[in-house]
Amino acid sequence: MNIAKTLSHKITNHSRIFDATLDIYNNALAFIIEVIDTEFDNLDEMRTKSIVPAVERLIHATKSNPSPKYRAFNARFYKFPSYFRRSAIASAFGKVKSYRSNLRNWEEEKEIAFSEGKSLKRALQGCN
Repeated sequence: MNIAKTLSHKITNHSRIFDATLDIYNNALAFIIEVIDTEFDNLDEMRTKSIVPAVERLIHATKSNPSPKYRAFNARFYKFPSYFRRSAIASAFGKVKSYRSNLRNWEEEKEIAFSEGKSLKRALQGCN
């Protein structure tokens, strides 16, 4: 007969070791969200698979792309790992696309509520 025992212990001395990495990643994510939001009209129809190289061309300098439109990314996030950059781009695109979709839906529902003669307060309550 096999007996298994599971112990659950929180690691107390290493619980904050990734905080600096998370701060850098979140700052890069915020930067990329701003880029995608600014360029959204050009990127809206793209899928996640094609968005990553398109945004990389906008923010990341390489030998074949020496002058990206948003050069500040390389200055602020020097030697940012490519897998983090690509992950941040995909995440940022999803967040911007979701935000814009939810905003568009809310505006449409608000217009419908106003056309039905509801007050602003009632229109906003009806959109929840």
